[in-house]
Amino acid sequence: VRPTLRRRDFNSVLGCLVSDKIGPGALNRQLAADVCAFTGTSGGACLATFRSALQAAFSVLPLQPGDGVIVSALAPQEYLEVLRLQGLRCLLADVEPRRPVLSAAQVEAHAAAGAKAIVVHHTLGFHPGSEELARTGLPIVEDITPALGGKWGDTPCGGVGTVAVLSLEPPGIVTAGGGGVVFSRD
Repeated sequence: VRPTLRRRDFNSVLGCLVSDKIGPGALNRQLAADVCAFTGTSGGACLATFRSALQAAFSVLPLQPGDGVIVSALAPQEYLEVLRLQGLRCLLADVEPRRPVLSAAQVEAHAAAGAKAIVVHHTLGFHPGSEELARTGLPIVEDITPALGGKWGDTPCGGVGTVAVLSLEPPGIVTAGGGGVVFSRD
């Protein structure tokens, strides 16, 4: 299915194109507020690229250059590029044998060896057990792009991580033709 623009949406698009303002506007703020309301988080922002959202997510965590960040071996390449740009080390972790989620044993091993954060990518919409990740005490960046609308128990995807991101690129569940959202519980 390709992203399409319906006739009823043309006026909204036209209004954005002919606006006197340059930069984020009311629709940008409304989308961020809607994502936060949907995920049960308290605040966020829409940015021009998903990469910018990832960079913002990592920059709010207490990370120093050279710190290790646990990432699934199935995670998108973009994570590795952003980690490199931020001066952080990628600590690849394999996935569970029957589900494409981070292996709890590998996460615990990396955490014991000094990892400073975890990136959770909901590969194919699968949600890892929140309790296992929380036990590490590490901050979590949660990418809900492939799992928007999913839940773990009563907690919606996006409400588990310290900070969460959502891609608005065409391959995602929700698309705006590009961009990303970064949001947080507190």
